[in-house]
Formats: sequence, structure tokens, C-alpha cells
Amino acid sequence: MITDSDTIVEIDDIALSKIIEIMKQYEEETLVLRLYIQGGGCSGYQMGMALDKNVGDKDHLFEIKNIKVAIDDLSLPLVKGAKISYEGGEDEGFIIQNPTLEELNSSSSCSTGGCSSCGPSGCC
Repeated sequence: MITDSDTIVEIDDIALSKIIEIMKQYEEETLVLRLYIQGGGCSGYQMGMALDKNVGDKDHLFEIKNIKVAIDDLSLPLVKGAKISYEGGEDEGFIIQNPTLEELNSSSSCSTGGCSSCGPSGCC
């Protein structure tokens, strides 16, 4: 089921145009924009996006500005409220602002030695 919702994630018009342009390069009608959360631990959580043709049982499917967007169960609460924009020029690329993650990452801390993925002196 596809839910029409611009309130989950905001995609500005420039980012929307770029996403559509990239999707058109693939001749797959089943492509969706997947938004996901990864990480945790010392580096905190980060939001990512990718094109995907696989939508699973635990995915929520939305339509945002005529683009099908898939978000898995675990990522959904952390993705809500994010804003996706696109910046051209020398540092061309997508910019994802996510106040939920910024707040979560700023409030988490890591004590020395509590993180096995960081160096011997503790967390980065």
C-alpha cells in the first residue's frame, strides 16, 4: 500500500529533479527511493538514501512528490522530519538534514574504552 505523504520527509524541488533524473537513467519501472538509518555507536546514527527495486514486508511505502519512497520499520521513526536538498557546483551532491538524528547524536556519549570500533584511546 502506498501512502501519499509529504509530511514524512521533505524533498525540495531541486533534489526532486535530480532524483528523477537519476532514476530515468535506469530502465526499471519498479525503482523506489530507499531512505534508511545506519550506524550508531561512536559515530552516531546517519541517514542514507539509495535506489532500490526490492520492497520488503517490513517496508513502509510512501509517495512523496510522485516518487515512491520505501522506509523500513526500524528507520521510519528516525527518518521522519528529514529534509533532502541538492547543492550543485564544486561540492555537488544531496544534503540530508535530520533534526531527529542531530538531537539523538548530540545527546549520546561514549566513554573511554566503551566502544570496540574506535581506537585504543577510546571513542573518536
